[in-house]
Amino acid sequence: MAVIGMTSTEQFEKLLRENAKVVVMFMTTWNGPCKVFSPEFKRLSEQYADIVFASVDVDKCSLGCEVQHQSLAHLRLPQGRR
Repeated sequence: MAVIGMTSTEQFEKLLRENAKVVVMFMTTWNGPCKVFSPEFKRLSEQYADIVFASVDVDKCSLGCEVQHQSLAHLRLPQGRR
């Protein structure tokens, strides 16, 4: 499965409601570690089809400000849903 780019809080919340297994990467296109890790994140999304992989470009989506993250690339596995 391809990495799904999040563009809004509503889209993100829907993704979490509708999927049991989600991995989210908070990133930017200009950050060195993000550039290095993005291809690996994509490869993992193709390898693990039972998990939904999503990315949030914190420069383009206000969601990055709503969810606490301390560094980029930042991975989050949302828990406590359903």
